[in-house]
Amino acid sequence: MSVACFSAGLMLFTYTTNQGFVTSTITTVFTAVTSFGLAAVSAWFASECWIFVQHRGHVWLEDVINEATHHMLLLSAVVELRKIIHYCNQRILATCGLIRQVSFKKEGPQMLELAHRHEPAVSVCSEYTERPNSLDVPGSEESEASRRSIARHLWSKNLA
Repeated sequence: MSVACFSAGLMLFTYTTNQGFVTSTITTVFTAVTSFGLAAVSAWFASECWIFVQHRGHVWLEDVINEATHHMLLLSAVVELRKIIHYCNQRILATCGLIRQVSFKKEGPQMLELAHRHEPAVSVCSEYTERPNSLDVPGSEESEASRRSIARHLWSKNLA
């Protein structure tokens, strides 16, 4: 209660003394933010008390919120919306994977020029070491080992 009274007094003081525009704006914004926080904490405490009285101390507010959220997520409209979002997410990921594959096929391995030698060298961070073969299925241990051996070969080639 004291914080709400202080905020109201601060706002009254700011506008009755004709403070500058910047001061008035900053005071108003900060007072609004702190008032929202105060209202949220007060609502939480009031809800805790109400739930405690309603359920005679056997159920916590967190349990009631979880149960209400679970019931809301089971509504048919929400279930359909979740399916649509999941489908769109899968399409976006598939499109991104195709774009990455097309961009690597055009570019090929990146070239790196070393300072002490003026011969171009294949970068160790090429498609063999950074990109898996598929976005949907993780690579097998055999393909992972072959990618590592290719990377070691390219690295030793760069050092030579």
